[in-house]
Parts: sequence; structure tokens; C-alpha cells
Amino acid sequence: MAEPPTPGLADSLRRLLGGALESVQVRLDLLAVELEQEKRRLLQALLLGALALLMLGVGTVLLVGLLLLLLQEGYRLAALAVLALGFLGGGFVLVRLAAGRLASPGGIAAATRGELARDRQALAGQTAVEGTAAADGKRAPLSSPVPPDVGARPGQGIPPREGGP
Repeated sequence: MAEPPTPGLADSLRRLLGGALESVQVRLDLLAVELEQEKRRLLQALLLGALALLMLGVGTVLLVGLLLLLLQEGYRLAALAVLALGFLGGGFVLVRLAAGRLASPGGIAAATRGELARDRQALAGQTAVEGTAAADGKRAPLSSPVPPDVGARPGQGIPPREGGP
């Protein structure tokens, strides 16, 4: 009777490559989910922001008009100047704050970066991992491609990473 062939180097390489490709596929799925969430969050924020700016603008113009009509004739020009300077100063401060927010690093694909960092650590310390799960033939389960905050309200997702990219 012939014995079944023992797995050789080619089979081991094939399994290793299959595991690596599966890991890459999971990471790409996670990245796709995160990018879709970020796109939806940004579009919602832009739409809500545009509507809010429109309503605030109309309300501000109406309020300034009302204030100017309530003042006596001699004080209207001074009041208009004070209000204009106040609005311009507030607008300048808000533009600076918005520019600062855009310059800071965001949290796009934070979960994907975290998973890839764990993969690098696992590969760097592979000898320690091989002594545990690999010795008994069990394979560590891959994490889910969907981050735990899926379905969370915008702005409550994964917090931005501290420091640079």
C-alpha cells in the first residue's frame, strides 16, 4: 500500500500565501468600509453645514435689519459699523478654526492602520506565535472586516489618532 504524500514545501508555501492573501483581503474590506463611512459622514456634514449657513445668514441679515430699525437715526451708522466689525471678526476666527481642523490629521482608516500594525507585530514576533497556536495546528482567527462602530452616529466613530500619520 502506498502512503499518502506528506505535505511538502510547495504545500506549505501555498497555505502561507493563501493565509496572507486572506489577511490582505480582510484588510482591504475593512479599508473599503471605513472609506465609505467617511465619505457618507463628510457628505452629511457638508449638506447640514450648507443648510445651517444659509439659515444663519438669512437670520443674521433679518436681525441686523431689525436692530438698525429700532435705533434712532443718529446711532444707526455707528451700530452698523460695530455689527459689521463683530461679524467680520467672528468670521475670521471661524475660518482660522476651520483651517486648523483641516490641517490636523484625521482618523481615516484608523482601524485598518491598527490591524496592519498588529499584523506587522505578529510577523515580527512570529517565533513566539508559532510556539502557541501554530504548534497545535490551530490558526488564529482573522478579525472582522467591519469595525465595531458601524452604524454609529456621525462623529462618534473611531477617534482620530494622536500624532502624525
